[in-house]
Amino acid sequence: IFVLIVSWFGALQFKRIAGWLTIIEDANISVQIDKYPHWRNTEKMGFPANDEGRTVAGNTYERVAWATVGLSLVPKNPLGLGVLHRTFTKLLQDDFPGASPPSTHSAWIELTLAFGIPGILMILGSLLTLILLSLAGLSNPFSGLVLSLGIVILAIYTVGELSVQHAVEILFFLIAFLATVRLPHLKKAKLT
Repeated sequence: IFVLIVSWFGALQFKRIAGWLTIIEDANISVQIDKYPHWRNTEKMGFPANDEGRTVAGNTYERVAWATVGLSLVPKNPLGLGVLHRTFTKLLQDDFPGASPPSTHSAWIELTLAFGIPGILMILGSLLTLILLSLAGLSNPFSGLVLSLGIVILAIYTVGELSVQHAVEILFFLIAFLATVRLPHLKKAKLT
């Protein structure tokens, strides 16, 4: 049912929003952050045009370009900055002074910049382990809940600006909740 609802909503959006029809082409331009430096300040520089002269969709360009820049900062800061507040903008000024993007629009990237590669591996590793356990133990009555909620968390934190305020606490709570839901099944399996 969830997939049908998302598919229906996606089809409606493709008809309504012209930028969705060219999302792949616009994303290909957006990842070329050196060739198209508009991401540094889209208010002053505007948005780049494709080979046919059509301006890329602003929302797609900003989200993909800023995420690309955020990912490029990870190898330079493998242990993270150690703070959650405006991590991307702080690290951005070291490599790209004067750039003004507010965030990467992806909580996973922002959390990686804050906690580093070891931190994000622990967070994502926990979530992915729960998802895999649910796939392996579909006989557990809560496996469907853990699986679907785990996938939703992965998706929402991929495209959402959820690395500020209480969103991180909510993420940790949801991972702990999913582990707790799996716990009775794991205890039962050990006893038998």
